[in-house]
Amino acid sequence: MAVNLTQGAIVKMCFTSEELHPVLQFIDLKPVQSQQNSAIEIYQLFLSDGLHYEHGMLAKQKNELVHNGRLQKGSIVKLTQFIYKHVRTRKLLIVVDLEVIMDKCDLIGKPDPAPKEAPALSAASHAGNVQSAAGQLESTAEKAVMAVNLTQGAIMKMCFTSEEIQPVLQVIDLKLLQSQQNSTTKMYQLVLSDGSHYKQGTLSVQKNKLIHSGRLQKGSIVKLNEIICNDVNQNLKIIFFVELDVILDKWDLIGKPVPAPEEALAKSAAYVQLLNASLIGKPVTARKEATEPKFATKEDIEKQAEKIDQFIEISNKRHEDVLASQAHIRNTLAQILARLT
Repeated sequence: MAVNLTQGAIVKMCFTSEELHPVLQFIDLKPVQSQQNSAIEIYQLFLSDGLHYEHGMLAKQKNELVHNGRLQKGSIVKLTQFIYKHVRTRKLLIVVDLEVIMDKCDLIGKPDPAPKEAPALSAASHAGNVQSAAGQLESTAEKAVMAVNLTQGAIMKMCFTSEEIQPVLQVIDLKLLQSQQNSTTKMYQLVLSDGSHYKQGTLSVQKNKLIHSGRLQKGSIVKLNEIICNDVNQNLKIIFFVELDVILDKWDLIGKPVPAPEEALAKSAAYVQLLNASLIGKPVTARKEATEPKFATKEDIEKQAEKIDQFIEISNKRHEDVLASQAHIRNTLAQILARLT
């Protein structure tokens, strides 16, 4: 069977944003031992288009292809999804999804290393010091490959407990909200999912730049570093996403999330029992019991109140600045009108 690799694909993958589904060959494939977690299997790969080769990492959900022998040194594959992560002065290829065309084939061509932007890493690659290069990239590669593991149960904990968490979640929707008080202020509503449940909230305006630059979008995988939950009334809770990191710019929808349950259900004794047993993360229906629900302690309430007070103080300060600016403009206009008359 004749095999035609997609010549020039490696250079295009490295240096252009062109959407490609190239046919390439695995010229090497080996496991890389994670120093942070020995139970995690990470495979380093080398892909060739017959002219150049590039090394990267295989997404862990494709490890089964290696285990069953379908993916090996010499395999011919078609890449259907891949991403690049910036690591220091170069980019790291992460192969997310692929189709195996041939399990094994003789080496095609005499490929050279793809040109690199960072001479230091290029020298390591040319010298064949693969393990050294993998060690330098291991930490970031592991984060990129493992980023698709969302923090199960995080939405319920964010909504109905005072536990401080920094969960990994997915943006499943994002839209612009027009501010009624200030038409020039852009406010964005995010809908975040942990794979099982989703909840909407408002993005802090200082993080709008992530949306404008295209880094934060529908499908993004993010890590929340700071949130503020504000209870407007008994049935309405507003969540502000104050600080977050974008782990992956874009990813397919993970799971089939459903809306987070209403507060009455979440505070029922049965649901609290499941939450404490760490069984949350799968959609369940809790039965109402006669026992009293579990409420936050006084210390938890005071801690949350302090955060809300800080948020309100910042908001009031901004409001005062706006009023001062408006007063200054009115005074200036009055002076101009007085001169004209």
